[in-house]
Amino acid sequence: MPEQGLEMEKVHLRESIKMLEEGRSGEFLKLRIPEESEYSGVETTSAQEFLADRDFGDIPEQAREQERAFVKKIFAALEAWAQEENVLVLWDIDETLFVTATGDKDTPRPSISGSDLLDQVKGRFPSISHGIFSDRGGWDEGKNNDVLKYLEGFIDRQYIFRSMEYGEVYEGLEESSIQNDLDVYMGQIMELDDLEDRPDSFKSLPAGNTISKWLGYKRAQAETGMNVKVIDDNAIALLLGRDAVHLGWDEKFRLSLLDR
Repeated sequence: MPEQGLEMEKVHLRESIKMLEEGRSGEFLKLRIPEESEYSGVETTSAQEFLADRDFGDIPEQAREQERAFVKKIFAALEAWAQEENVLVLWDIDETLFVTATGDKDTPRPSISGSDLLDQVKGRFPSISHGIFSDRGGWDEGKNNDVLKYLEGFIDRQYIFRSMEYGEVYEGLEESSIQNDLDVYMGQIMELDDLEDRPDSFKSLPAGNTISKWLGYKRAQAETGMNVKVIDDNAIALLLGRDAVHLGWDEKFRLSLLDR
């Protein structure tokens, strides 16, 4: 990354930490994860129309039902968001739109590869912009060419954001009260990423990777000035309520479902 870009990145990191300062009085540390997405169980007319004549290719029935559930949830959210202004939808990649198979090849979910879902989304909701929100890096280094090829014409490449790694958040930052708070918090949670192993007081708290996503989401808001929405299988999408679609077990893309 050029020196100027690195400095700008550090500015964004500091801005995100500033936003987290309110966490000392409880804003972030009081966050709790709801049990399900705002858009669960909603079936819109646009989803019905789309699904009426699309079967997503030659795939097992369980995978077909998964894709149908995914489409229903996506259309329910997009119909609601289309009523708002200046909307930017950031799509997660892994287990949301793609999975990485053997040999590091990215495989798109059947509703993308076996139908015109992305074209329909662009056509039905033309006022909405789309980007990427992923843990992956290397977007400018040719590391994600399979993904970018499929999403060409759908996403705007200026809107590619990633979650911030724990170490990255603190690199170059001076000691601060919020750093101390999060050091303690992250240390406790990252040792207890298995929900069943957490004490009761921690069962609904965001895990470490959700904190990283939350910081990345805040950065996307600050950098674009847009009305940012998220589609993700990470709990960040539950925390954001109506501003996100959370993909549960029945909607997230698992390559094993394509095995016969």
